[in-house]
Amino acid sequence: MSILEGLPTVCMGMLSTNGGSSIAALSLGAALRQEGLAVRYLHCDPLGARPEDTRVLSPERALRAAHSLDVDAAFTSPLEVCEQLLRLHDTAPFGLLHLHNLQVFGLPAYFLRRLRGVPYVVTFHGSDVLNDALLGARPEVTREVLRDASAVTCVSRYLADALAHRMPELPAPDVVHNFLRPELRRPLGPGVGMPDRFLHVSSLRPVKRPELLLASFARLHAHRPHATLRLVTTHRGAVRARELLESHPLGDAVTVLVGEDDMEVLAREYQQATALVLTSRSESFGLVMLEALAHGLPVVAPAVGGIPEVLGTDWPLLVRGDTADPDAYAERMAQVADGAARPLLRERAEEVLARFDGSRQVADYVRVYARALSVGTA
Repeated sequence: MSILEGLPTVCMGMLSTNGGSSIAALSLGAALRQEGLAVRYLHCDPLGARPEDTRVLSPERALRAAHSLDVDAAFTSPLEVCEQLLRLHDTAPFGLLHLHNLQVFGLPAYFLRRLRGVPYVVTFHGSDVLNDALLGARPEVTREVLRDASAVTCVSRYLADALAHRMPELPAPDVVHNFLRPELRRPLGPGVGMPDRFLHVSSLRPVKRPELLLASFARLHAHRPHATLRLVTTHRGAVRARELLESHPLGDAVTVLVGEDDMEVLAREYQQATALVLTSRSESFGLVMLEALAHGLPVVAPAVGGIPEVLGTDWPLLVRGDTADPDAYAERMAQVADGAARPLLRERAEEVLARFDGSRQVADYVRVYARALSVGTA
């Protein structure tokens, strides 16, 4: 008997179609669909992104194949979203709503459960817990929505502990990690990457500490003048990058590319790089690390947030101690470029990818869904 047998259609509620939480939701949906579960996607994208423009972590481009339900991005109040969600459910019913954005869909999910009896699961991905402006904006309403949820999950133990610290009166959340499906691996052959070419992929928001990244690369570049740094980011990130580069005289050694949400662009960049470098102040999980490892690319990263939980506390390229020290990152980058540790890194990367291949995570979510449905019908 399949663990999915008896489960109803699940609707994934996302703010957009290309943010980190949405990418994780799409990957989960694709894995569930592959196992035979009916999945729909509900998104509200203020930029008006369409499903065909979506970066989807699945070979079949899951959002194209699925039944997509769109909330009008021009809504002016949460009550309008509530009304639209009720109408969408009545038009194309689903038995469980899985929220990947509490701020937009929390209150509508609350009303949907009260008025239509549809249970909901809330998954926290990072900024929704760590950003005071989000979780702390309406604490009383947030607590009520979370109390009414049939289940709450976090993508890392680090994030679950942060949520418990912020709202200790709530039941402990389940921890279900993000994952990368095995068929997405494209391991590098020997010598494919360009020598001393380092890659950074992010929005370049302040939490990513792009100033530290550039300072670290400058230290490396002083000793390895042929080294280059590629920044793959969003349109807004590209503006930030150009502003920062005005104060860092690195010339053509640093290049900027808009394409953080394009898997084909990213695959090419992963294949050409020596290592992925992160300098974040905090990461709740760091899905980009799994993407890099899946392409055979080593990862240099600080021992902060959920990063050690994903890579392992003894990952050879972790920056420990003072994680704001540019010399420490430069040393790790040089260690990768020298190549001596590459066989060990490949072995360790396989261990990491095996832990996050989706098999355990999908089974965990199915158990969460089953429990949520039993609570919702009790």
